[in-house]
This record gives sequence, structure tokens and C-alpha cells, in this order.
Amino acid sequence: MLRARSSRHGRGRDAGVTLLEVLVVLALIGVSAGLVSLSVRPGDRADQAVRQDSELLAARLSIAVEESLVSGRAAALDWRRDGYSFVEWREEDWRPHGNPRLAERQTVSRALSLAGDTGATEGRLTIGPDAAPPPGRTTIFRIGARANVAFDGLSAYVEPLQ
Repeated sequence: MLRARSSRHGRGRDAGVTLLEVLVVLALIGVSAGLVSLSVRPGDRADQAVRQDSELLAARLSIAVEESLVSGRAAALDWRRDGYSFVEWREEDWRPHGNPRLAERQTVSRALSLAGDTGATEGRLTIGPDAAPPPGRTTIFRIGARANVAFDGLSAYVEPLQ
């Protein structure tokens, strides 16, 4: 004859986990995630900001070169310590770039600054429709103390500093 199992024998091996056990595991995961997020150093966030600002400047320079080659009009990067925007030569004057994303002023992160290879904190870099290199040599923009954006007239690329 079969007997019903009584509650005093405890639960069987295949009964699974209790709600309390699940909650304890979730609490441990939450505490661990909190400790990991607190251990991320502020320098890591600054490095990420430098990387993003550098890659964005390089990409925008490349787009400006491509659009200058296609349109046959000169473009320029107007930059200051806190940011930059692009202009193009139209109707015998420098005017905001026809591409709204290039014409829009882009600011660099507050903790960073933009400086040219001569140490200047503002200037204009002309991009010719013939993709000729800038006078002298490759132009380097330093973003903070962690990255350079090099521009040779045709392409721009990021050089991380150690």
C-alpha cells in the first residue's frame, strides 16, 4: 500500500530551490555588482571621454575631406581649446558647413582641451578640395594628455598616448 509522505520527513531531493534561496543569491549578485561599479576609477571614465572625443574629431575630419573632394569646395576646421566646428568656402567667404553635423559646434569634455601641434589653443585648419597635406607636415591635435588626432590632408586617425 502506498502511503502519503509526511511533512516531517522533509522535502525530496528534486523539490528545487526555495524563494528565500533565490532572494539570497540575488542579494549577493547585487552587492557584487555594486562593489565592481565602485571600483571603476574616475580615470577610466576620462579615458573613455578622450577616446570618444578623439574618434569623433577624426571621423568628422574624414567626412569633411570626402565632402570637399566631392563638392570641389575648400573646407576648414575652426577650433578652440573647448571645441570645434567646420566651415566651407562659399560665395567668396567662409560660411557654416553645408553638412549640419559638421557645422554644429562640437565641444570637448570639460576635463579635456584641444591644442594644435604647435601648442596653439585656437586656429583654422584648411582642407583643400585636392586633399593636399597641410603645409609643413601632418597636423596633430592633442586631446587632453591622452590622445593625438593626426591629419595628413586626406585621412585622420587617433594615436593613443601612453
